[in-house]
Amino acid sequence: MLFFKFKEHQLVSKIPETFNELQGNRHLLWAILAVLLLMPVNWLLEAVKWKLLIRPIQSITLGQSFKGILRGVCLGFITPHAIGDYLGRVMAFSNVKKWESIGAVFMSRSVQMSVTLFFGLFAVVGWLSAAYIFQIFQITIVLLLLGAVFVFLSMHLNRSLKKKIQTGFKVIKSYSPKVILKVIAAALLRYFVFSTQYVVLLTILQVDLPFTTLLNGIFWVFFAKSVLPTFNFASDLGVRELSAILYFERWPNYLDGIVLAGLLLWCINIVLPTLIGTFLLFRSKVRIK
Repeated sequence: MLFFKFKEHQLVSKIPETFNELQGNRHLLWAILAVLLLMPVNWLLEAVKWKLLIRPIQSITLGQSFKGILRGVCLGFITPHAIGDYLGRVMAFSNVKKWESIGAVFMSRSVQMSVTLFFGLFAVVGWLSAAYIFQIFQITIVLLLLGAVFVFLSMHLNRSLKKKIQTGFKVIKSYSPKVILKVIAAALLRYFVFSTQYVVLLTILQVDLPFTTLLNGIFWVFFAKSVLPTFNFASDLGVRELSAILYFERWPNYLDGIVLAGLLLWCINIVLPTLIGTFLLFRSKVRIK
């Protein structure tokens, strides 16, 4: 579908032309520098969340938490949604603590997902046409069926594995309201940071649309990325760009800048941390047992 949208709007030829026109633009360089500086802030806030949530199981420093997050980004780049992220975070823990950490990872992702859904629903309610609502309905049915299959299979797991999973979620009961509020605050700040990055890139790439329209579009892109399954880095990028095109295609003159902004944001927030995480993985002498 992404291929046909690119072909329909002639983006394959337009994007390189836009990029060439912007070469040597000092404002673009300063904007990219600002977005680059916000990247570590983005992942540092995720590290703060992880440090708070894992504390009942394993006491770690903010630096150790940050390294775990980057390792998770690296492994998540090549694995289906969430699997690599979990492995990267807990690879330095003992086998017992790895299982106990499942609930902490679940809590971290659930809080961030809740923030994304909260803002994303404004975009869904305010801008989706009837045709897209029908598509969302179809996707929702598929996700519900997959969820039902998951529940059915989980009820028939062998006792040993079932017990380990139950152990992993016990940590959630230990979180105080104060800790949960801190985690929510970090998730909100993180959402604000990567939304700001997106706004900066769209603005400097001359996407001259009302600020509220840009925000709704950004909320929609992050919403779609969160609810639609991704299996690797290619599908992650595909979902980002396709959702952006579907939302902004009513303003076709700006699509090349919108797609380019999404690509730049993906490179800065995902590819660059992945490279750093790869270095940390090769450097680490820890073995996943």
